[in-house]
Amino acid sequence: MKNSLTALIFALGFVASACAAEPSVSGLRAATIDDIHMRAEQGDGEAQFELGRRFEYGRGGVEQDPAQALEWYGKAAAQGVKGADYRHAVLRNEIEKFARELADVEKGDSPLVLAEYYEAGMGVKKDISKALELYGKAVARGNQYARFELNELAYRVIRAEPGGEYANVEASLRARAEQGDVDAQYLMGALMHAGGLNDPRVLKMGHEYREYKRDLVKRPCLRNDKQAFAEAAAWYRKAAEQGHVWAKNELANLYYNGCGVKKDLEQAAAWFRNSAEQGNVDGQYSLGLMYEHGLGVKRDVMQALYWYQAATAQERGDAFEAANQLAAAEHATAELTDLRLKDDAETQYWMGSRYLNLDRAQGPDRAQGIFWLRKAAEQGHAEAQNELRRLER
Repeated sequence: MKNSLTALIFALGFVASACAAEPSVSGLRAATIDDIHMRAEQGDGEAQFELGRRFEYGRGGVEQDPAQALEWYGKAAAQGVKGADYRHAVLRNEIEKFARELADVEKGDSPLVLAEYYEAGMGVKKDISKALELYGKAVARGNQYARFELNELAYRVIRAEPGGEYANVEASLRARAEQGDVDAQYLMGALMHAGGLNDPRVLKMGHEYREYKRDLVKRPCLRNDKQAFAEAAAWYRKAAEQGHVWAKNELANLYYNGCGVKKDLEQAAAWFRNSAEQGNVDGQYSLGLMYEHGLGVKRDVMQALYWYQAATAQERGDAFEAANQLAAAEHATAELTDLRLKDDAETQYWMGSRYLNLDRAQGPDRAQGIFWLRKAAEQGHAEAQNELRRLER
């Protein structure tokens, strides 16, 4: 989606540059907004086109306003101004596309695309606060990509110079958070969390400043601002205590690493459990790791397998690998590890397919693959039945 938006922005910029090459229009670029507006109101088509351009991009003394841009492009097009009809058509299509995306969000579909529209100002007035809010909603629905985008935008907001496009975003969000808005509290945690990091590239990692690996090598907090980490923990706690599942997970991360709070593996495990029990896939995977290695909890292989499989049921690949390696190390049978997936034919089929195509040193595991395919086939899963017939020929 980001690539498509980038391509579209490039295309729009190219067309706008082509239009700017017209001598009569480019001559208006230096004019004041009052002068342009007066001439446009008097029927000057080129001034109307220039006013539309300013409203489209939020430049030259006006705030971005796609509806106003569309109106002025339309007036310029009616007078035959070169390029106005094209800009009008392109912008109208973007506004209509945005309206469809908004309808999808209201029906319960992912708000991620809408967040990207608000962040880029495509078909709608650019609104960074709204983009943050929508990224937060997408994160709450388990969208990992949205989590990365939220973290990256949060870093830009918290590190922004005063007076720019990010001005007042933090103040507005803080006011809502202080009034008890749970989503705003989570987003304030994300802003402060980003404020404690030295390197924005870290935010692209799946677990920001904390990266779990099989050997449990951890990244440090990358402290730049201890106060920011402490404030992040405070806001995450407020949201977590109101039930925000991702705030619980992030608070667990902070306890695990001792960022903004005293390192406390028992607290980390408790918050990971709280998050995991609400269905958070990161919480499930992390709790599995805690049980596997006895971190903050007594080591328990079956509990580790249980939570790895919970994350696997949400198609988290590294959880599948972790469960498989742990089961092999502990000589657990497929029947022994069948804890979460008794009734989910689609996940059983997915598990079987993963085992049959496992990319590891010892190669695929045919026995495990057939075990899971049979479980799915017994529930009437047609693809599993077909695959079994193929394998048993």
